[in-house]
Amino acid sequence: MKHLADSVDPLLGLLAIWQLWRLARERRLGFLLATTGAMALLAAFNQADRALGWWRSMELDFSMHTAVGVSLATSLVVADRRWIVAVVPILVGYGFLMDHLGFHGWGDVLTSAPVAIAVTLACHGLARRYRRARTASTA
Repeated sequence: MKHLADSVDPLLGLLAIWQLWRLARERRLGFLLATTGAMALLAAFNQADRALGWWRSMELDFSMHTAVGVSLATSLVVADRRWIVAVVPILVGYGFLMDHLGFHGWGDVLTSAPVAIAVTLACHGLARRYRRARTASTA
């Protein structure tokens, strides 16, 4: 079971790489920067939480496992909404696995996921804005 849980984030990462190559050429750089930028911001957020104890003050633990999975899933859905049919069951199953294996409880998962969604959507929104501004300036 642990091996299955450990494979979810890498699987979502591989799907994101595959999606990158499926995108129109002019969208690839924005997708790559938004996806990796969200990961970097979430890692920084995780370190800030460790230092400041935001989740610990609620007797929870910010779940980087959840944050990575949800961020990658959000990037996939932003690129192509049809991904939602695959990623929602994967993430729900991942939550059950993490809870069952004792990696994280549902409180950790359900409080970490919205942070990952918000950060990832903000990064993709910035990428989209930049692409539109660049396209408008060359027209």
